[in-house]
Amino acid sequence: MISLDISASVECRSKHIRAFSNIVDQRRFSAVSACEEPAKLIHSSTDPDLTSNMFKIFVEDALHEKMKGNTGPIADLHALFTGSVDNMDAAATARLRQVLMALTNVVSQLDESYKQLVTSILKTSWLGRDALFVKAYVCFLGHLVSAHTSYVPTMFRMLIQYFQFIPSSLGRLHGHAFVPRSVMYDRVHLALRYVLDLVPTSYSALLAVSVQEYPHQSELQCHHLAYMHNLFRVSDAAPHLGGRILNIIVDRVLQLDVEIQIELDDMDEEEEREIGELGSSSLTELDTFTSSLNRLDDDDFSEPEEESAIDLNESAVRRTTANIKDMIVKLDCMLSAVFKYLCPSFSKSSAMGSSVFVFDSLLHAFESTILPTFRSRYTQFLVFWAAQSSPQYSDAFLGLLLERALDPTKSQTTRQAASAYLSSFVARSRTLDKYAIRTVIGMLCQWLDAFIEERQMECSGADAARFGGFYSIAQAVFYIFCFRWRDLRIAQEEVSEDVDLCSAKFRWAPGLTVIQKVITSRFNPLKICAPLVVNQFAKVSGHLNFVYCYSILEQNKRVRAVTTSAHTQSKLSDLGMDSQIEGYFPFDPCHLPLSQMYVRDLYMDWKPLEDDEDNLDSDTEL
Repeated sequence: MISLDISASVECRSKHIRAFSNIVDQRRFSAVSACEEPAKLIHSSTDPDLTSNMFKIFVEDALHEKMKGNTGPIADLHALFTGSVDNMDAAATARLRQVLMALTNVVSQLDESYKQLVTSILKTSWLGRDALFVKAYVCFLGHLVSAHTSYVPTMFRMLIQYFQFIPSSLGRLHGHAFVPRSVMYDRVHLALRYVLDLVPTSYSALLAVSVQEYPHQSELQCHHLAYMHNLFRVSDAAPHLGGRILNIIVDRVLQLDVEIQIELDDMDEEEEREIGELGSSSLTELDTFTSSLNRLDDDDFSEPEEESAIDLNESAVRRTTANIKDMIVKLDCMLSAVFKYLCPSFSKSSAMGSSVFVFDSLLHAFESTILPTFRSRYTQFLVFWAAQSSPQYSDAFLGLLLERALDPTKSQTTRQAASAYLSSFVARSRTLDKYAIRTVIGMLCQWLDAFIEERQMECSGADAARFGGFYSIAQAVFYIFCFRWRDLRIAQEEVSEDVDLCSAKFRWAPGLTVIQKVITSRFNPLKICAPLVVNQFAKVSGHLNFVYCYSILEQNKRVRAVTTSAHTQSKLSDLGMDSQIEGYFPFDPCHLPLSQMYVRDLYMDWKPLEDDEDNLDSDTEL
């Protein structure tokens, strides 16, 4: 029996070799009709085993010939993967699958000298083919990068390019069953998971390529949303990458946010008002688009069109206005997509450990990306929203901001930014209780008091360049007071019966009495802080009989007039003493239609003084 089996095996192998021997001889001695002959023989074969072995011999021979200097057979292989998909039916796909399987068997030989062949394989259209081909293709990818890690970046680049919005035409190949877009995305992630399981050290390369391949800001919003959606899928599959992936996405949202603000700065008020009017029709369009993309359902969502063309006869100003509107819509879509993804992590039913990890990641993204960035307008609302999901997170956010704002080792720019975020969050957060607000104010006032005691002797007058940190903290206190004076005032039930509430010393939260000392100090913060904040603080504090600022404001006005007259030939900024710090408050109202829905119930609007509602009726006051 054994001899019969061996004899049968030898006879079978001899049959395979004889059937393919003419091809081998032809490859060794002639390059004539190199591409046509193998395909003809393979196409005419009806024996699956014979066909499989013929491909194995063909591939092995091609590699053998290349080692001898004959590149013709390798060129044949290359041509198989670069041919037009329009001329490739299901049978051709089956033959190409056999080639892939044969190449997988010799993948250890495909070093850098075969880079052109490997590149052609990576570029071949595979997402719309049958499941057997996809399985063989993914298997080849895994074996390739396991044997040659140098191909990892190239392979990741091929896969991650499909993170953008995939055209449905890739799933409509001639002679093949239709493959929906959602299935094509599933196949991309199947390949990613398989490769990452085989080569765990490739995670860093995946992140690097994800950054490199991220759509440019000018790309259509469908590409941005699809890319974000697929990055979030990677995060779900590999939670240890979640923080870094979130940081990548936040950084790209932030870049678009800042670009919009730069463009807006160059526009007049009328153009800004026109841009600010994103009506209900825009909101409906965005909502439909987002839901369709999330379902990735080809029947419900048509192919994206290029940005609507603008009449060439329109003015440059109108073209710019339309472009900025498109950018704002894109930003709103991107930001709301992040909100939607993060929502389950901060829901009441989510595990505390999971939300802690996500919030820590978001806080890291804020500290490393958002805080150092000038003129961000909306991206920071991600932290505003997440921090209010739990008192623990609010405390963590406030603690970070206080630490950065009061740290003398930090740059003045960082301290001023932290002060702006701190004051804006305390002023606008609806979930903060009065005890948290009083604690923040108390710490800021204590710091101001200590600073005056330590530095007043070296101060000869207001100097923003030298004492910028002091003025940032003072402005933060003024701003918070304007919004939160109701929470800073001590109620009758909060004190013992023997305390006289008519006494200013006990009427306000501890620490606030230092404000009088602050505004009358040599540092003169009412001269340096933003006029809008100073004027509102003077109005509110005067109305409440807290402190009176108008005499100091009048004196500052007279001094400024004299100084201006005496230095008509010099810039006031050159004097190093009369420049004012910017009134930047990052949590001013959010006007993005989709994104504001996530924060509106957590947001504290401006409340006018009870007897001054005619003059203080909107956020334009502060």
